[in-house]
Amino acid sequence: MRATLFVKLFLMQLLAAAVLVAGAIGVLSLYTGQNFADYLRARDAEIYREVAEEIGRRYAATADLQAAAEGVRALRPPRGKSRDGRPGSRRRERPPGPPPPPAFLLDAAGQPLGAAPSDPQGLERAAIKSGGKVVGFIAWPRNGLAQDMDAAFTLRQGRAYLLISCAAILLAALFAALLARRAARPIRELSAASAALARRDFTARVSVTGTDEIGRLAGDFNRLAEALQGYDLRQRQWLADVAHELRNPLAILRAQIDAVLDGVRAPDDQALGTLAGEVARLEAIVAQLHLLSLAESGGLNLQAVDLDLAGLVADAVARYAPRFAAAGFDLRCAVDGGPYVISADQQRIEAVLANLLENALRYATPPGPVTVRVADAGDTLLLAVADGGPGVPVDALPRLFDRLFRVDPSRRAGGGAGLGLAIVRSIVVAHGGFVRAQRSAAGGLEVQCHWPKVRPA
Repeated sequence: MRATLFVKLFLMQLLAAAVLVAGAIGVLSLYTGQNFADYLRARDAEIYREVAEEIGRRYAATADLQAAAEGVRALRPPRGKSRDGRPGSRRRERPPGPPPPPAFLLDAAGQPLGAAPSDPQGLERAAIKSGGKVVGFIAWPRNGLAQDMDAAFTLRQGRAYLLISCAAILLAALFAALLARRAARPIRELSAASAALARRDFTARVSVTGTDEIGRLAGDFNRLAEALQGYDLRQRQWLADVAHELRNPLAILRAQIDAVLDGVRAPDDQALGTLAGEVARLEAIVAQLHLLSLAESGGLNLQAVDLDLAGLVADAVARYAPRFAAAGFDLRCAVDGGPYVISADQQRIEAVLANLLENALRYATPPGPVTVRVADAGDTLLLAVADGGPGVPVDALPRLFDRLFRVDPSRRAGGGAGLGLAIVRSIVVAHGGFVRAQRSAAGGLEVQCHWPKVRPA
């Protein structure tokens, strides 16, 4: 059974707290025990230095080291008081704590007087002086009682540290549980929302509760869900629109063929011409859909070369001028300065010009002028086609480049499939540019295509 994120976070934080507490207690215990042992040794040295001073003073009167050392423990009254309790004596009280270890008396040559120590090398010494001359030594074990007291002290401290460690780890476990729960909650929410997206429930959202990494992830998830929801809606609309566009010519084909098969209509040139026209319309729609899918998926095979944009526009205007004149339009070509060189696929650029001019021819109202303009727009080169009306509502301008979108109430129906401007945008974007739609100076529609400039070598 795999551990949940909550369990993993809880265990990691608890382990980190336990290691930290154990390390702190271990270091504290080590240094406390060492400092306590050092204190005991320093205290013993201080006691026996005082003892050595007292023996030295008594030696001056007796000239006998052993006699001067007899009864020396009784010569150490409380600090700052005389033996009868009056203040002012030079004798000081013994520092608090356990009694010092047993001492040994050594002569000036370092030989023991009386009982000999078991380890003569492991002794600490304090010189006994009289008249400025060393007359003997008082010695005591270096690690005798201090070692025993250190062990007892360490044991007591260890018990106290154990209780402190248990309390600290319990408290750390409580905080780890709270933090793990708080950290895991948004992850669980994100997981549930992700599962909803996998079920195509694009309305799933998560709450954004902070500005940290989790909060930013939640915000990114919500934006992703919104994008997927919009994409799903556009995809549904796209499929419905494609089905609608294909249904009309197919219905006409089916009706014409049924009429011929039923003998209602003779299979003459007129009937065959009608069938051929609908087939050509179907082929055009399928070709446009295929081109659009290639452009939007990055599958266009662009053969980019340096092209004179002004020259391409002039050629396109010359080809379309008769059709525009026949429809009652005044087709104009406006080129400001030049030259205008772009790196592009000539076939695709011609397709962009053809779609822009067909869109104007199909939806603009004569006799308004239609102007194709090429200009320098700073960082880009501008190709714009503007007509004289009737124009497009402002709220519909952002959708003009959507697939199969048409503004039928505002523009004259012309039989298009609504793919021309979508193809224009896809081709321009594939070349690294961008498109824009706005109202023209004459009150109609102006479609702008911005192309990257070719930088001089």
